[in-house]
Amino acid sequence: MTFQAIQEPRVSYLEQIMLEIESGLVKVPRFQRKDVWDWKAQRDLLCSIYEGLPIGAILLWQTRLPNIKSRDNIGPFRVPKQEFSPNHSYILDGLQRLTTLYSMVFHPRESVVTEKKSTLPSYEVYCDLEASTIEDKFVLASQLQRLDIDPLSPNYYPMRFVFNSKETMRFQRNISEKNESWIDSIDELVSAFKNYKLPIVPLSSDDQQLATKSFERVNSRGEDMSETHMLNALSYSDKFELLEQIEVYSEKYLSETPLWQDGLDDEFILMAMKLAVGKGPYFKQTDELASLIGKEQVEIVYKAIKRMIDFSQAELFIEAPNAYPYKLQMLGLTYAFMNDATIENKKLKAWYHLTSYYGLFGLTGRVSENALNDLIRFVDWGVYNWSSSLPVKLLPIPQDVNYRSSRAKALLYAMAARLDGRVDSEYRQDIAKKKGRSVSLAKEFSDENRRVGFLFMTKDNDFSVSALPEEELELHFLNREILDLYQKGLLNEFASAREELIFKWEVSQFVDPSLDELSISLDERLQK
Repeated sequence: MTFQAIQEPRVSYLEQIMLEIESGLVKVPRFQRKDVWDWKAQRDLLCSIYEGLPIGAILLWQTRLPNIKSRDNIGPFRVPKQEFSPNHSYILDGLQRLTTLYSMVFHPRESVVTEKKSTLPSYEVYCDLEASTIEDKFVLASQLQRLDIDPLSPNYYPMRFVFNSKETMRFQRNISEKNESWIDSIDELVSAFKNYKLPIVPLSSDDQQLATKSFERVNSRGEDMSETHMLNALSYSDKFELLEQIEVYSEKYLSETPLWQDGLDDEFILMAMKLAVGKGPYFKQTDELASLIGKEQVEIVYKAIKRMIDFSQAELFIEAPNAYPYKLQMLGLTYAFMNDATIENKKLKAWYHLTSYYGLFGLTGRVSENALNDLIRFVDWGVYNWSSSLPVKLLPIPQDVNYRSSRAKALLYAMAARLDGRVDSEYRQDIAKKKGRSVSLAKEFSDENRRVGFLFMTKDNDFSVSALPEEELELHFLNREILDLYQKGLLNEFASAREELIFKWEVSQFVDPSLDELSISLDERLQK
């Protein structure tokens, strides 16, 4: 008889499932995502069990495969692996529910992982015996700490005692006569959890693809699952685990640039991997992608990211991912360095400036994808072609320096570039840290709005336009004509004239040279 998928649901007491997890009979496969539920979802689960409401079935994958890696812990608690058992059970669906119940109710304190002891208050739950509503019945130790409430107060029953009769009885003996009703409340609570039954659906198969496909199907509903975690599950084998390789190569190539290591999210890494295997950044066929990605592709991506970071710092003076006007610019440059392209850095720099000042990645999705594909073809074929069919104009000076605005980021770097090399400072390198605080109102304009014409990039907290020496006026986009407007009290005219001067300088320094570098001519599609 062949060993194949058989789905015959069974019913198990909640406590029995907890004991099976504690003993290592039921395990969490490494391809599962980690804890994602917040306290509201966890509390609602506890309330449902207390009220006897259904919480859904648990799907367990039962297999004889010996090479499926499992996690060492659930929440902050260590669990054994039972490596030598001939049969293995892995949680495919229901992990967030079981993690909540194991960590907050079963709560095996003696198994806590040493380095996670400090997180225990986030898993330690009490039942407030004085609560008047079900929503207020359960409370975290961390919440009590913030409210300066002693969790040892007699009205707070520790949920970790639910499956420990001796501790429950000891707690009840300390309840005063005037609060005898609390004893009945505890008995009712304990009975609700001890007598609660869960439907268990076993998926018995030695076919890992069948198991991961089931995992994909059940996780396509309910709590959103990231594309990276789904890809991790579908590409998982005893020789390759995507998330593990991401951690390894992130540490190998990015550990010396922590702002980049922390700032590049899973979405960006995954988009780069898609490009590495010849797919578009928005390719959604995860199962096909899983068959193409392996250890080699992960390392190729991280090597390219490291080169992109080096280029960003050396050529663009960009010190962190959030300083890029658009994420897709980083992606395009990563692709360029992924393929050992012979394109000169000055051409990549020109592409960066043009896409920033024309806002190509801030228009429609189609225009953004075309702009990225233009660079990909440039890398692959060596010829740059502006393929957008829409008329595109230079983005004007922004109304305010909001660091979330791509145009504002370009403006900040232009203002910093004007200063760098002319004064003894590195303004561009400070922008990633200071963001919108990189510029401030001059003392004379402290009562005005944060219009760009009134903003100056300076390290002087008491900066004054009137105190500027003649030789520094040009550095701050000022001249005698513009100062005359200020002295006449024509502040809006002053701001407008200064903004016009800044814009002309940006065009002369970044836009025109970039158009020339990439041999792009202005026409009805590309205008100033």
